[in-house]
Amino acid sequence: MLYTKGDYPAALAILQPLADKGQARAQTILGAMIEWGLGVPADPKRAVELCKDAENQGFPAAMSNLGWVYEDGIGGLTKDDAMDRKWYWKAAELDCGPAINNIGF
Repeated sequence: MLYTKGDYPAALAILQPLADKGQARAQTILGAMIEWGLGVPADPKRAVELCKDAENQGFPAAMSNLGWVYEDGIGGLTKDDAMDRKWYWKAAELDCGPAINNIGF
């Protein structure tokens, strides 16, 4: 995948149109790029919006990411232990490996 290879401009060219059409995986990956400023200006609030859009479609990785943003208070969200656990558990119930790991930590 272009994102994991660090080719952020090429990844953005593919992900943005898909995210604009509501594709949950693209929204989740693009959200991560935007959160960290990878090939685009960092915008944590926009990253959280994309993650919530993907979560609304039932995408487990987005649920796990929401757990993480509540755990760290990213994108204007207040750190909230109950909310991070809620999202990690929702994702873990759908067999999302990162969420399962985060619950363990």
